[in-house]
Amino acid sequence: EYGDMQLISEAYDVLKNVGGLTIEEIGEVFADWNTGVLESFLIEISCEIFKKQDDRSDGSGPLVEKILDKTGMKGTGKWTVQQAAELSVAAPTIEASLDGRFLSGLKEERVAAAKFYEGLGVKAPEPLAGVDKAQLISDVRDALYASKICSYAQGMNIIRAKSEEQGWGIDMGGLARIWKGGCIIS
Repeated sequence: EYGDMQLISEAYDVLKNVGGLTIEEIGEVFADWNTGVLESFLIEISCEIFKKQDDRSDGSGPLVEKILDKTGMKGTGKWTVQQAAELSVAAPTIEASLDGRFLSGLKEERVAAAKFYEGLGVKAPEPLAGVDKAQLISDVRDALYASKICSYAQGMNIIRAKSEEQGWGIDMGGLARIWKGGCIIS
């Protein structure tokens, strides 16, 4: 799930900051993606989040733009990465997602760094001019699909290796059916 959430957030970031898509457009893209190979619980709720407007009397616009860009952890991602390391199983997507969460937690440091770079005249990049949005959306969809497959394979490799180490005899096909049928990464 860590890898999946990281990949979805990176797809959002590329669509918004490279393609210049609005939150409403990204919501429509995710809704479309949720009718194809990317159909999943996390894509579905992301699409719903993009549609949600700030309905407070002092607010307006998409609620997602008002959410603090800082996250916490319960420890499952850390435990997963530790297990992968102990089992000598590569899990780069899951590891990168954990790094993303570590960096997210450093909100004050990121704000200070942004001010420092602004003082040097460094500005945040603008969306690319003349980008073919339809092609970008297609490319990001394909990249997200391929990346999700890699992330799931990494997670399954960790489980397979632990099952072999402990003699659990986990049925990997059954595991895939469970994941597909009803969990956060379904």
